[in-house]
Amino acid sequence: ATRRNEDYLAHINEVGHFSVLEHASALPRIVAVTHPQNLPSQRVTARLGMRNEGLTDRYYNLAMRLFVVER
Repeated sequence: ATRRNEDYLAHINEVGHFSVLEHASALPRIVAVTHPQNLPSQRVTARLGMRNEGLTDRYYNLAMRLFVVER
């Protein structure tokens, strides 16, 4: 996790909110990346209503499948 993410998660724990999903639902845009063959994780993104944006190498310097949801 990046330092910014670590700070965010520490803040959630500090103020007594333990559901990251609860907080994430308030964000305007959420992204997820999976290994291209990781079908179980891709099914989770589909259940969350995320759309498949195709392959990207923007994260981890690897070809990953990108999923996005915008509120």
